[in-house]
Amino acid sequence: MNNEAFEVILDYKEDILENQELFELIQEYFENNLCTAIERCMWKAHESQLIIQVVLQQFEEEDVMEKNKKYLKMMEELKNCKAAWDPFT
Repeated sequence: MNNEAFEVILDYKEDILENQELFELIQEYFENNLCTAIERCMWKAHESQLIIQVVLQQFEEEDVMEKNKKYLKMMEELKNCKAAWDPFT
């Protein structure tokens, strides 16, 4: 949520509580922001899952000698995935 909007809401909370239409508008604002945040979180989780699936599939397709080389690459890619994982950013 925008910090400025939050501060304005707090500054005028008594007026907002007295005006039903304004209260409902602000309530809808909060709900929309929450939905947007959840959608963003779900999308990042989905992207990370796809990355992990591709890395694991590539690893499984290699022969034994190549797996040793691929293991290091896979671990590096998983570290990158982990670094980008925070779904709440």
